[in-house]
Amino acid sequence: MGMNTFTMLTGGACTVLACLGLASPASGAQKVVEYSLSVAGIPLGKAKLFYGITPDSYNFTTSVKITGLADWFVDGKGQLSTSGKIEVDKLVPVHFRADGKVNKTSYVIDMAYSNGMADTKTLVPPVKTDPRRVPVTAEHRKALDPLSAWMLPIAEGRSPFDPANCGMELAVFDGSSRHNLKMSFKEVKEVKTGGYKGKVLVCSVRYQPVSGHRPGREGVKFMEQNKDIYVWYAPLTATNLLVPAKIHVATGYGAAEAVLSRVKN
Repeated sequence: MGMNTFTMLTGGACTVLACLGLASPASGAQKVVEYSLSVAGIPLGKAKLFYGITPDSYNFTTSVKITGLADWFVDGKGQLSTSGKIEVDKLVPVHFRADGKVNKTSYVIDMAYSNGMADTKTLVPPVKTDPRRVPVTAEHRKALDPLSAWMLPIAEGRSPFDPANCGMELAVFDGSSRHNLKMSFKEVKEVKTGGYKGKVLVCSVRYQPVSGHRPGREGVKFMEQNKDIYVWYAPLTATNLLVPAKIHVATGYGAAEAVLSRVKN
């Protein structure tokens, strides 16, 4: 598992919030939720998420640990955090950090933001020089971090379940590479998970690599051609945000899923 896999898997999972259908916390308050990760129906691990949201700011810190049968093959754990501002219909990150270890390899990403542009302060292990990689330009760094990207702002006057909420193209920078998430409307339906029951807006997602990647790599081509990625979005009460209740990504090993599993008050 490389750096991109680590941030994509944990970054998507880490925004599965148990405040769905609940009042958002008051300024300075934090809540804790739990959710489950699986691949091909096999439990991969669990995570705890600590979060705080005010009308104009957000912060998330989460810990992820591979458990169960998967622990026989992969020893993995990680912690990610992000903080930023909420400005009307967009999120503006201020700081992002990811610390993880998979088997004997440690990963660290630390990014600070200025005027919407990410500045990578720490990247471990460093990216190897490779002329086959698409160069990352300054313009490519004007993007969201891997956690903030999975939350969708609702335009003023629009219903949380309006299909137009899916009509977004999100730029994401993970410290070494840039990709876009192109969303489109799939359906609206009633669902039930261990931590949420109610209506969700389902958005299909297409992965578009932009820079920092090697175009010929099988993993990159697979994700670029992947038509089986979708998110169940539910409204975060008292905010203008939609957050995932479930994230589904087809992989070469079966479907990888992050599902809200329990609310801890």
